[in-house]
Amino acid sequence: MLLEVLDLTITLGRGVSQHTVHIPELHLEHGEMAVLLGRSGSGKSAFLKTLAGLWGDADVTVEGVAVFYDERGQKLSLTGGRQVPPSPEREEMFYLFQDPRSYLHPTLSVAQHGVLLEHRFPHQADVIQRFREALGVANLFHKYQAFVSDLSGGEAQRLMLAIMRVLRPRLLLADEPLSAQDRVNHEKLRNMLNDYVHDPSNGCGLLLVTHEIRDLENTAAQGASNRVYVIEELSEGTWQGQKGVLATDVNKLIGLMREGATSNIGLPESVYRFLAAGRHLGMMSRATHSFNNVPGEPESPVLEVKRLSFSWASSRKNSSLLRDVSFRHYKESNIGLMGLSGVGKSTL
Repeated sequence: MLLEVLDLTITLGRGVSQHTVHIPELHLEHGEMAVLLGRSGSGKSAFLKTLAGLWGDADVTVEGVAVFYDERGQKLSLTGGRQVPPSPEREEMFYLFQDPRSYLHPTLSVAQHGVLLEHRFPHQADVIQRFREALGVANLFHKYQAFVSDLSGGEAQRLMLAIMRVLRPRLLLADEPLSAQDRVNHEKLRNMLNDYVHDPSNGCGLLLVTHEIRDLENTAAQGASNRVYVIEELSEGTWQGQKGVLATDVNKLIGLMREGATSNIGLPESVYRFLAAGRHLGMMSRATHSFNNVPGEPESPVLEVKRLSFSWASSRKNSSLLRDVSFRHYKESNIGLMGLSGVGKSTL
């Protein structure tokens, strides 16, 4: 056993702003993955922050059982607000934030975060080498000298994943860790997470918060014992976790719904509603869509961009980001802006 949660209640705030999350049970073994689903604001991140001991002085009350088993099999309670102490050789627990730019040091370069890792493991001679290799796997080595403040959201997520590989945690608390990734990097990085969890030498388990149907399918493909947990609203400000269901059963339902079936094959209604919403949004359709009656261009655009270029301050290396970008945007039309993470979409 790696993680055991029983009858856990988390209460944030008081009075009209009070928010309560109840998790009746959750178990995670070495080499297993558990997916946590729920609407935005349901308390998924609150649950992960409670396990990680990240509340600090916040007005939070925690009751119930949440136990982490360290490398020696000793029980460590996670309900007292204290973080699990790291071992000299590795981290016991690691939190992958959805937007890690709030937690990385903005005035340090990617390379300097490797120096911090060297200080974390002063008796390990190959820390920088392993960090550089991890950056290569995460497709971020080309940003080795870049400042964290210059990274895109997707690149910051990839830096956290590289740091994770060096720290070698036993429990991964992943809060939508790939939400800012393009399709190419999402698949590659999810495989990177899978490989890490499946490596017996890491003795690791993954608790993953996601809104992605492809993450459900991926988790189901990784092991028959992997489970899906859903947090549902009982009443205003009160949320309840449901009993875990096998990810393989959820994957069967996804296949049936893709074929147009309406049965939920005995799974909780919350799982079916989640997938039904995805089907309504076209996230399960295999069909391609065509659009007709596209209007011609009006005489004058509402936005015109000509030869736009962007560079960071001259003191920064590799400062050029955008060069000679030109386009027009017209009324009653939409522009889709696509590109790999870090190419400058948000900057534009």
